Formats: sequence, structure tokens, C-alpha cells
Amino acid sequence: MMIFLLFGLAFVGVVVAVSAQYFSSRAAVGYAQGLTNNLYAKIMRLSKEKRDEIGTSSLVTRLTGDTFQIQTGINQFLRLFLRAPIIVTGAIIMAFRISPRLTLWFLGMVLVLTLIIVVASRIVNPLYAKIRVINESIVTSTRQQLEGMRVIRAFGQSECELDNFTTVNKDLKTWQLKTGVIASLISPLTFLVVNMTLIAILWQGNLQIQGGLLTQGMLIALVNYLLQILTELLKLAMMLTNLNQSFISAKRVETIFNLEDEDIKAPLTIKKADQEALVLAIDQISFTYPTASQPSLQGINLRLTEGESLGIIGGTGSGKSTLVNLIMNLYQPQLGSLTIFNNQASPKI
Repeated sequence: MMIFLLFGLAFVGVVVAVSAQYFSSRAAVGYAQGLTNNLYAKIMRLSKEKRDEIGTSSLVTRLTGDTFQIQTGINQFLRLFLRAPIIVTGAIIMAFRISPRLTLWFLGMVLVLTLIIVVASRIVNPLYAKIRVINESIVTSTRQQLEGMRVIRAFGQSECELDNFTTVNKDLKTWQLKTGVIASLISPLTFLVVNMTLIAILWQGNLQIQGGLLTQGMLIALVNYLLQILTELLKLAMMLTNLNQSFISAKRVETIFNLEDEDIKAPLTIKKADQEALVLAIDQISFTYPTASQPSLQGINLRLTEGESLGIIGGTGSGKSTLVNLIMNLYQPQLGSLTIFNNQASPKI
């Protein structure tokens, strides 16, 4: 009869484990899908100035890689992290029923390992954040080099760009090695603490057996409970890397949601104008990009009436595209005003 009970409990355990896998995966995927949709909608509401300040590569990384990392973290948290405290607590309770005195070693071990995990997380989290920033720098640099390959070759800057990329890549290697060394210490420290606790329990248990306070079977049960705790704590140690990266990804996504939406003005109403009606008027416009030290445009004046055509020529970086973006109301000038069809698109400052 007992064997059928054991088989029944084993079957229930399998069903529960499969159900936990299914529902945790479904919850993680569903959350990631909603997060990706909301993040995409938020990016679409940002001004072009904000998008340029963050960088296209960074936005794409947060929309794809960071959301997937968050999904992975949620899945592991629901499947493994929530189960570990239950098993550890249950093992400690059962050990306490056998020998309250030896259970103190269990509690001390759990406290020490918790301290190790917390300290390691506080050290590793900033390092993972730094690695993410360097990764984005590499992606941005590669994207800019591919888009501007003709200009780079025309000005003979290929070697300079290669040197810059090599420097950033070496920096990434240095930070990854530093982070990997610190993260790799968690498992050995966990084994060290658990094995020292096991030695102490065997030593104290042997003394209690000699004194008639404990039987050999009870000591074996205590060792089994200790091994159960070890298994769960090792899972936590291995999950620490992914959970830390998921936490960093969540912070990066949160920064996007905290940005203010673009103040979208009402669409311009194009009225039927006379032959000499003013179509475009630019008065003393000045504009400086957020990361630039000098203005791209300064003191620009322009008048266009209906039927007129205007060609703008200039060298690379002279501000032609910037002026077009201002006319399209993708940027807001810091000084001056721009009027289209008698509708002021940007107020004078």
C-alpha cells in the first residue's frame, strides 16, 4: 500500500512541475508581449530630439534584448526562485523536529549564503550595467560606420574608426572578465559554506549519537535535508546572473517610460493662399543638438512665397538636414520662430 502512495505522490509531483513550467512560461511571455507593445508605443510618442539623444541602437536594444531578458528573468523567478524558499523552510522545519540544536547550523549556513548572494549582487549589478552601456556603444559605432562608410573612406578615416572600435571592444572584454571573475566566485563559496556546515553537523551528530541523543538514521535524515537546501541554494546562485541582468534591463526600460511624451501640436491647416502669399518664414532660428558644443544653425532667416523654389547647398555638417528637420517640426529651435502658411509651428523664444 505504501508503494502505491509513493507512486501517487510522485505522479502528483510531475503534474505540478509540468503545470508550473507551463503557467510560468505563459505568464512571462504574456508580460513581455505587453511590455514590448507599451514600450514601442512610448518610443513612438517621444520627440525626435529625445530619440536622437538616447540613440536608435539603444532603443532597438531595449525593445528587443532587454524585454527578452526581462521575460527570461520572470520565467526563472516563477519557476525556481519562488520554490527555493519553500523547500529551504520546509527542510529547516523538518530538521528542527529531529534536532533543534543541530538545526542552528542550518540557520547559520542559510544566513551566511544569503549574505554572500546579497553582497555579490550589489557588486555585480553596476558591472552588468556598465557592460550594457559598452555593448550599446559598439552597436552604435558599428551602425554609424556602416551608414557613413563612403564619407569615412572619402576623408581617409578608416584606420581611425578601426582604432576607436578596437578600443571600445577591448574595454568590453576587460569589464566582462572582471564581472565573470566576481560572478564565478558565488558557486565555490556556496560549496565551501555548505561543506563546512556538513562537517560540523557530522561532528556534532556523532557526539550526540554517542550520548544517546540521536540515532544514525536521524543523522542521515539531517544530511539529506542539508543536501536539499544545498540544491536550492545552488540554483539561486546560478540564477543570480540572469536575475541581475533582468534587473538591469528593467531599469533601462523604466528610464524610457519615465521620459516625457512629445508635445504634439495641432496639425497645420493649409489654407488657400494668393499668388504672393507667404508660404515659409524663418526668423533668426538657432538650433544646437543636445550633445553638441556648437550650434548647427545660428541666425537663419528665410522667406518663401507660393510659386518660389529654393535650393540649399553646403558641405557635410553645414546644417542642411537640420534645417529640413526644423521645417518638418521634428525638432524645436532654441531661438527664433518658424511659420508655415501663416501658422506658427514654433513659438518665438
